Amino acid sequence: MVEKCPGRYGRRGHWACKTAYLRLRDDLDLLRGLLGLIGNRVTRLLNIVDGLLNDLLDLADGLVGLAFLTQLIVTGQCAGRFLDATFHFVCLAIDDATPVARGC
Repeated sequence: MVEKCPGRYGRRGHWACKTAYLRLRDDLDLLRGLLGLIGNRVTRLLNIVDGLLNDLLDLADGLVGLAFLTQLIVTGQCAGRFLDATFHFVCLAIDDATPVARGC
């Protein structure tokens, strides 16, 4: 707490004001240091959380890409099976019409 100066004149009044000012300045310096330390710790913690969330989103992106690729492969295989059956019927139709087409 800041002490009031007893008066503008005299050495004791000046000394009390100067002492109170120095104490207040030291307290403010200590408070600035503590706030800086807390700010640095919070910044480091937020950077760690940011890195973890970034890694998690990268993992999710990779899994979505892998699922999409798998879906394309499975869809291609199913479509290939349907096309095989269709081409088989076409080959049977062609085979009945012309005896030359034996590739089916």
